[in-house]
Amino acid sequence: MTDPDLKLDEADQNQDGKTTLKERVSFQRRLWSSTPVRIRRIIVAVVGGTLVLLGAALVVLPGPFTMPLVIAGLVVLSSEFAFAERLLVKSRAKLQSAMKAVRRKK
Repeated sequence: MTDPDLKLDEADQNQDGKTTLKERVSFQRRLWSSTPVRIRRIIVAVVGGTLVLLGAALVVLPGPFTMPLVIAGLVVLSSEFAFAERLLVKSRAKLQSAMKAVRRKK
């Protein structure tokens, strides 16, 4: 992490000495892209897998937010894994067809 581009220094600050949201996001993207691929995949797998498992657990346990958690987990996983992106595309298509069916019944 000795890359000089990864520093958030005076050059990244505005006249008040504060960083803007755009500058912080840019720094975080540079930091994330400089992280080794294997470590990035492990982080994404743990976070995305946790969200999917929590959503799946809420199917049988009492609680709201079942599908949003599963979809959020797939979105996180799809940032690094192709299988999750395919699942996300399929689930989006099924959701759209289900919404059309519900609208026809009204």
